[in-house]
Amino acid sequence: MVDVNRRAPELNLQELTVRESARARRVILRALPERGLEVVIPKGFDRGELPLILGKHAQWIRDALRRVETAREKGSESCRQLPEEIHLRALGVCHRLVYTPAGQGTVSLIRTSPVQLECVGDLSNPDLCIGLLVKWLRVQGRVHLMPWLERTAGELGLGFVKGQDHQPQPGPPFSSAGSGALHHRP
Repeated sequence: MVDVNRRAPELNLQELTVRESARARRVILRALPERGLEVVIPKGFDRGELPLILGKHAQWIRDALRRVETAREKGSESCRQLPEEIHLRALGVCHRLVYTPAGQGTVSLIRTSPVQLECVGDLSNPDLCIGLLVKWLRVQGRVHLMPWLERTAGELGLGFVKGQDHQPQPGPPFSSAGSGALHHRP
């Protein structure tokens, strides 16, 4: 057993889970409402290095655990907040999001104006809306950013190979209020 409080005793990590993963390539710190702090380590990682890593990221851990505790106090529904806006800074566009409850089990995304999207459907499950918004963002990246990258590469005389879509990792599509992730490369 590693004494994680040796390096960062002020953290008081009573809710700490260390999980070894064959897929992990680096140490990942995650603050989760249902489990507290989870540390994912690659297979064969020297657990003796954990106190140093936790000490190095002590401020992030404190802030993340505080957000988790706030989310717990507000209840499980507030753990997954739906965004009010999506900023596409590279394009100089900000899309306002409107949510309209209707039906059960499905959601639809409708572009109601050049800068407004409406998510219509089962809003009791925020993950449905978030998954749909992530898909929309990927499409926006392919439509707007890939041609821009290709043009810029051509202007600079660089080769450009169109990439394949990144395969999504299991779990929530992105960090939201009440959860977060920090990646550390040893």
